Amino acid sequence: MIRINNLSYVNWFSHVESCDNVEGVHAFFVMNFYAPSVVLTTGTFMSGKIWVSRTCMSAGRAGESASHGLTENLQHLGFETDRLKTGTPACVDSRTVDFSGLEPQHGDEE
Repeated sequence: MIRINNLSYVNWFSHVESCDNVEGVHAFFVMNFYAPSVVLTTGTFMSGKIWVSRTCMSAGRAGESASHGLTENLQHLGFETDRLKTGTPACVDSRTVDFSGLEPQHGDEE
């Protein structure tokens, strides 16, 4: 947890506690945090997946795990969620490609 005057930052939220309003959050490792206000920044790891070759696995960036349960909990509370593809295209060794039959597709000038 990171502490700044009147602000606490905690990573690894599991779900948001709610009846008619948010009263706090339950983080992994069975830690509860109650507060009059909660700011939830979801990042890109909610139900995160990565592909390594043809294998798909649950994860965030290399060495970081996905956030599990938070997406489903927010949907249960009536929030609409979606996934953003933030993928990196596969790298190809240009020495292994015959470019002679291809046309260049240049990017924008800006």
